[in-house]
Amino acid sequence: MLYMGLFLISVVCTLLAFDAVLRIQFRRHPDHWKQDGYPWRFFFFERKSAFLPGCAARNRVLRQWTFSNPAWAGVDAGVRRYLLCLRVAGAAASVFWLLAVLRMLEIL
Repeated sequence: MLYMGLFLISVVCTLLAFDAVLRIQFRRHPDHWKQDGYPWRFFFFERKSAFLPGCAARNRVLRQWTFSNPAWAGVDAGVRRYLLCLRVAGAAASVFWLLAVLRMLEIL
């Protein structure tokens, strides 16, 4: 149960960091937000786009930002910190998920 709890905490941290980056993009770089397809956040959203296209854009942007910084984030240290948090928490979630599965299979 410990690993599953840590997994859930790290997933929530990942999603909150992603939401923070999207909030900054929406407020400070609205042109880039529009170019990305009006992505919705996980916990909050701007009602400027339809649900399904916003979710599709969100998923695409999340995959991209997991492995690379967007061009507009280069000048904002706060965004880079959130992106680092997103990646570290996402990696931790993967590790905790693996540990939880191994524990449930009684391998660990």
